[in-house]
Amino acid sequence: MSGVDVDRTLQSIQDALWTNSLTSPGQPSLQETVHSVNVFLADPAILLVQLPHWVPRIGGQFSCEVGCKDKELRLEDTHFIALATLFYEFCKVCQWKKVVAFLPTDVSQLHAVVSLIQRSQKHKVDWHLIYFLLSWLYVLVLSPFKLQSIDTHILQALRQYAGNTSLTPIVAKITAQLFQKNEQLLLSAWQNNEVDLLTLNYYLKVPRSGSMFQDTLVEGTTHRCLTTDNEPIVVLKLLPKLFAHYYREAETNDGPLQDILNWYFDHLGSNSTEFRFQLAHSLKKIFEFIWGRFDDRQLVLDTLRELVTNIPITLQDGDINVLHTQLLIVAECSKFITDGETLEQIARDILPVTTFFQQLAPNGTIRGTQIQDASNFVIWSFARTRAPPTKFVTSCVKCLLVNTAFDRDIVIRRSSQAALQELLGRHGRSILDNATVMSLVQLPVHNLAQSYYGNIRTLYEVLPAEWFEYVFDWLLQFNLFQNLDLNVVKLTIKCVSNFINGTEVNVSTHLDRISQQHPPNQATPLNGSKMVWLLTELKLKHEMISDYVDVMWGQRPHHHSSTREEYFEFLAILRYWQHPTSILIDKFNKELFFHIVNNVSEAHEWFDEFNLSVNEVLKRLMEREMDEELYELTEKYLTYNKPLICASLPQLLRQNQFFNLFLKNESAITCPSKALLLSTLNREKDLATKFWQSPDGLGILMRGLDDYTITVQGDVGRLVRHKALEFINIYFNKLPSGYTANDELPQILLRLAIESARTVRQLAMEIILKYYVPNMSATIQDTLKLDKFKDSHNILLLLMHSELLDHTKKTSFWRSYAMYAGATRSTEEEIIQAIDEFTVWYDNMVSQESQQEVLREIVISIPTAAQITENKKLIKFAVTGLLFLQRLWSSRTACGTAYFNWKGVYAKLHNLMIVNAINGLLLQRSVIEMLPFLCVAWRNAVGKSFADLTFVNTILKRLIIFANKAAVTESSSAIQKYAVRSIAQIYIEFGAERHLEALRNSISYTGGVGKEADLLLTT
Repeated sequence: MSGVDVDRTLQSIQDALWTNSLTSPGQPSLQETVHSVNVFLADPAILLVQLPHWVPRIGGQFSCEVGCKDKELRLEDTHFIALATLFYEFCKVCQWKKVVAFLPTDVSQLHAVVSLIQRSQKHKVDWHLIYFLLSWLYVLVLSPFKLQSIDTHILQALRQYAGNTSLTPIVAKITAQLFQKNEQLLLSAWQNNEVDLLTLNYYLKVPRSGSMFQDTLVEGTTHRCLTTDNEPIVVLKLLPKLFAHYYREAETNDGPLQDILNWYFDHLGSNSTEFRFQLAHSLKKIFEFIWGRFDDRQLVLDTLRELVTNIPITLQDGDINVLHTQLLIVAECSKFITDGETLEQIARDILPVTTFFQQLAPNGTIRGTQIQDASNFVIWSFARTRAPPTKFVTSCVKCLLVNTAFDRDIVIRRSSQAALQELLGRHGRSILDNATVMSLVQLPVHNLAQSYYGNIRTLYEVLPAEWFEYVFDWLLQFNLFQNLDLNVVKLTIKCVSNFINGTEVNVSTHLDRISQQHPPNQATPLNGSKMVWLLTELKLKHEMISDYVDVMWGQRPHHHSSTREEYFEFLAILRYWQHPTSILIDKFNKELFFHIVNNVSEAHEWFDEFNLSVNEVLKRLMEREMDEELYELTEKYLTYNKPLICASLPQLLRQNQFFNLFLKNESAITCPSKALLLSTLNREKDLATKFWQSPDGLGILMRGLDDYTITVQGDVGRLVRHKALEFINIYFNKLPSGYTANDELPQILLRLAIESARTVRQLAMEIILKYYVPNMSATIQDTLKLDKFKDSHNILLLLMHSELLDHTKKTSFWRSYAMYAGATRSTEEEIIQAIDEFTVWYDNMVSQESQQEVLREIVISIPTAAQITENKKLIKFAVTGLLFLQRLWSSRTACGTAYFNWKGVYAKLHNLMIVNAINGLLLQRSVIEMLPFLCVAWRNAVGKSFADLTFVNTILKRLIIFANKAAVTESSSAIQKYAVRSIAQIYIEFGAERHLEALRNSISYTGGVGKEADLLLTT
């Protein structure tokens, strides 16, 4: 927000307070002011400056009203509710304790405030008002006066709000203050078990001496804290206070001290992340208290040393919650860890493991980011507390460096970078030069792929050789073989390959080291597949690649386990078959290949990689003669619609086997499979050339453009239409001229450019504008340059009357346009766009005759009753066409003239009403709802000369028949309702108020609409 905007926002809040324009919470003035306050949530410091002026303004109005003897404050007063709401918003943004400091402190008003709170119990009062009154009461009870005369009344008034989440902290603070002033009040409440832990926490913030009750209170509170499972965060706030009390009395009894410390270490494994953070912070407070007594520092040192020693054991056990808490404690208490041996153990045995910690959960997700983040917190804390040893700094910088550059999680990359900047900024000069430090703290971390490809080269250029050796070894050792995220493994292999191809790094040494650590005879199938993938990516003729492949095949289970590891192995095998070594294709295993094809679905996250790999393998297989078994297996899995086979089928064009196989099984191939096939052709130009050079290929393409297959998944044909359009867009200039220049393709493109599928519509429009418009007449091109023809539908409507469209095909065009503009499930924005663009085009037509012709074409495009009787699928075109016309006529567009054949339109609609077909109710409803708009269109067309209402009455007669029919079925009852609604709509449009009232009365008394003679309009 700019400075001007800040000043304007602050002024608007002040104006609302000083002009008393705040009203009830539902009014815009308050809502706008609340919004203005919330603008400062990200930066409350600006608002804090204004609080000394604004909060007294709110409090002053309450104080003035409460102090008035002639009247009392009305709890339902919307002005005071609005003030209280604004007070709450200030507290939400700037913290409660900073806001209440500016409330009135006149203790003489204490009784009046308590009285208001008591009155609120009998009324349904807005909670914001209660929030303000309790906050004000807290300020008043802070006064140094004794309050024995009223404290019991205050406690009684507070009880009803003790369970309210927003009000409980304020209630506890007030109660604690009353207990501080009157110990007998506390004793009574304690004996009745009416003191909650939160109140005790606020009470014990101020140590009391000379109190006979204090020991009993502390002992009872300690017992409650150590035995309860409720309010764990409050317990963590209480325990340091209790520990401090016992520590002072340790000469007589040190048992409770040990009990409290044991409680902390017994709760390290909590499932609550917030609790673990609070536990570490609470324990730090205890250690700080002990550390202040020099004689007992050894207790802290020994406790933390034991904790650090136990962390490697926790790592072996795999208890992630305990490990997280232990690391948080080390981070919080870093200033107490002073001995070099413990620091060395942290740097040697803990951080190199926890900074890269990963754990596979039972559901397959990878856990460990909390451990990594806590490890970064540990390093950050040590960097800020002291100057750690150079060896410690070096070890930590290396860990943070690789996490900053290469960790899979953006959160860890950012937190690692923050810790790295802190560590290098304070201690980097002891291990690296300034230029290197500056390069490292500015490593990009936002995009993972860019981090890999860019950061590895940056590190290679700026780091000393031995440092980069560590980074490169980490990439190959940990990231390749220990990282549980297989996507990161793939990224690592690609990154290493790209890096080595552009540098002089000798990879052989690293590969030999890896092969010694993971020899083929000891490698798991997963590690073997990683080695195979790495070696094939590097395009090395490594002598052991075949050994790793044999291990992968020999240890593979016969069943399919559907794990990510197995799919990774599949990809590695496919990569191996693509290896540019002639011997590799001889190891092609048809059974395994089709096992992979059979088990990889299009929904798999790595499907695109599988698709490319299977295409490449088949491409290599096509380099030699295709054997009969491979052909038969390909056809078998094609009929099963296995997506990988369908996507790679164009590779058979290389041996002229494609068309025979496709045309033989075309009817069995699903639309998603055909779309995958076309995608491959769109990607591989050499195959596309073979495809379009055949008449069969062009025929497949034309059928794809006309694929409107509907399944339970919806319009799946759009997938084929879109891919076929992509093919035409890519290869248009290379396609045979007889194919692109004939009449059929432009008309298909126009139809596709106005259909409901957005991607298809946009791509068809792009092709028309790119390839057809430049060859059209200068008049058309000049018209398209006008501002009014910048919208796609205006362009289409213009082209519809150009030389691009065969005029015998206009029915198909208008049906397609109606499917979009008359759609029942389009978004409001799309419908408005379609109608508005039609209106602009229609209004700019050169003559009324042209407009009449367009209206006639639209009416003709609506299927007739006879056509629907023959083909029930045409009902959808009838419904959308009627809705399209209805929307046009409701917007007073395309109304025609007095000479238009209105009776012919009604005759067509009359016949549609009596069609007996499936979805007949939908069609009848569409016609009945259309009739009032037909009447309106007729009236607007004939103008003031409609003295003869015969046409309208003819329509009314038909509607009256439907409205008076007995409702014997649910559908006939619905038709009655639609007919009555249409009759009423006609009356409203023609100003027939008397008829409308008669209609209402007739429905009320008879259930029908009455006699026809009473319902027809008269001039």
